[in-house]
Amino acid sequence: MINLLFAGDFIPPETSGSLYSAELKEVLKDKDFSIVNLETPLTKSIAAIQKTGNNFKRSPEVVKHITDGFFDAVALSNNHIRDYGDQGVLDTIQVCKDNNIRTVGAGKNAREALKPLRLNIKGKNISILNYSEREFNIAGENKAGANAFDLIDAYYQIKTEKEENDFVIVVYHGGIEYMKYPTPQILKSFRYLIDQGADAIVAHHTHFYSGMIEYQGKPIIFSLGNFYAETSSKSPDRAFFIGLLAKISIDEKRNITTTLIPTLQNTNTGRVSVANQTNRSEILNDIKNISNTISSEKELKKIWDNHYQKEKERLINLFLSKSKFEYRIRKRLGFFSKMSAYKTAITLNLLRCDAHRFKSVEILEKLMK
Repeated sequence: MINLLFAGDFIPPETSGSLYSAELKEVLKDKDFSIVNLETPLTKSIAAIQKTGNNFKRSPEVVKHITDGFFDAVALSNNHIRDYGDQGVLDTIQVCKDNNIRTVGAGKNAREALKPLRLNIKGKNISILNYSEREFNIAGENKAGANAFDLIDAYYQIKTEKEENDFVIVVYHGGIEYMKYPTPQILKSFRYLIDQGADAIVAHHTHFYSGMIEYQGKPIIFSLGNFYAETSSKSPDRAFFIGLLAKISIDEKRNITTTLIPTLQNTNTGRVSVANQTNRSEILNDIKNISNTISSEKELKKIWDNHYQKEKERLINLFLSKSKFEYRIRKRLGFFSKMSAYKTAITLNLLRCDAHRFKSVEILEKLMK
C-alpha cells in the first residue's frame, strides 16, 4: 500500500512554538509522501509587486513549521508565490532546497515552473502536476512565478506523464474564495482531466473545505480548505479554521481509496489539531451534503446563480470605480450605479469573446509593467 498525504493552504505563523498537536503529528508522520500548499513566499525581500489583494510573505525561518509537519514537498503554484517578485519565488525555492523539501509548481521561468514532481515509491512511479489560475502570480519566459493552468497544456502534460509513470496526480489551486462549491466550469475541467489520464485531483485556494466525488473510479477533492492561515476579519466564518488532510492510498491492484481527515485551527492557542469525534462527524456530514449538491447539475447551478446575484452590485462598482478609494466609498455608503447598456455590452464582449479577452489581457499586462 502506498499512502500519499495532501494538505491545503498553509501560511505559517512567525511564531517559533510547536504548531501541531501530538495526535496530528502522528497523522502527519503516517505516510509515504506528503505535500502542502505553501501559500506565501519565504523571503526577506521588501519589493512587493503591484497587484490586487494582499501581498503575503514570511521570513525564511518559518520553514521550521514545514519540516516539523514532516512534509516532503510543497506545492508552489498559487496566487501568492510571486507577491514579492522574482526574488520572493527564488528565495522560497532555495529555502526549501536547503531544508530538503521538494518543490513543484513554480520556477525561475515558465519552463521550470511546468516541471512535474516525480516520485518513486515502493517501485511505483508517481507524477505530481501543480497548476493554478492566472492572477499576478504566473511565470513567464524570463519571469519567475507559478505554473499557469491551461486546459490544452494540461492535456498534453498528463498524456506524456501517464506514458512514463504509473500514476498521475493533479494538484490545482483555484476557484472562488469562501465558497464550498466548485464552479460548473471547474467541475467540467476536472472530469476532463480524469478522462485524459489523471488518477486523482486535489484542489485548494478557496479557504473553505469542499466536497469530494468519484469520477471514473478516480477521486476529485474540490478543496482542502486551510491547513493553517490567519485572517484580519473581525467575524470570520468558522469554516476558515477547518482543514482537510486527504490520504490517497494505492494498493497492489492499483485501486485508489481516499480518506478525509478534518483538522481544526485553535484561534486561542494558534495550534492545529485533529478534529474530535463530534466535530469530525459534523464536518464529514457537511462534506457529504456538499458532494451530493456537486453531483447534481441543477442544484450546483442554483448555488452559483444565487452567488452571482449577490455579487452583482460589487462587480458593477468595481467596473465603475476609477480608484480603490472610490470603490471603498461606494462600498461603505452603499452606492450602486447601473452600467449603461453600451458599457455593459462592450464589457461583456471584451470578457466573453476569446479573441477580445486575450487581446485585452495582453494590453493590460503591458500597462502593469
